[in-house]
Amino acid sequence: MKKVLTILLCFVAILFGTEGLRAHAAVAEPARAEADANLRGTSYTISTAEQLANVANDLSGSYTLANDIDLSGYADWAPIGVATGDQSFKGYFNGQGHTIRGLTMTGSGYSYSGLFGVVTGTVENLNVEITVKDANTAGGLVGYLNGGTVECCSAAGSVSGQNDLGGLGGLCQNGTIRNCYATASVTSTSEKQADGCGGL
Repeated sequence: MKKVLTILLCFVAILFGTEGLRAHAAVAEPARAEADANLRGTSYTISTAEQLANVANDLSGSYTLANDIDLSGYADWAPIGVATGDQSFKGYFNGQGHTIRGLTMTGSGYSYSGLFGVVTGTVENLNVEITVKDANTAGGLVGYLNGGTVECCSAAGSVSGQNDLGGLGGLCQNGTIRNCYATASVTSTSEKQADGCGGL
């Protein structure tokens, strides 16, 4: 009888102990996600073209795209993050699978052109439809990926300019590109032999 009672008590202890671990894990995951978000900087939700343009005002922020955005109302887009000083995009941008379309820009006034100019942070889950022309170094999504990460993104449209041109990214140094693709046409307008033109 004592043996049966002991086995029963052990079973109850194991059952409740397991449930306790499950409850603890369910609470720990959101807490960890919140901590990660805090490390990325101030959090913003983007739902309009104006809010997207304002990303340039906090290049260390954490951004989430709430819906598709049409940028056809912008006559000439200024890339987010530039090469001057410490002005690269070093934050976190999650497009949540949405598309930014209707984006047109003339890149002659910038060293690096695209939706993002220079990225040292992270951009993920974002699709862009863009036309970039007269660029120096350009990509549909990012002109210069400098040690940053681009993941699960795509680019469509057209990119044209001098050197270091790509459908998704123009120049990548020490950066990471994962699970991305580009269907954008890429054209070099250089009178000399193009350097680094085409592909992703």
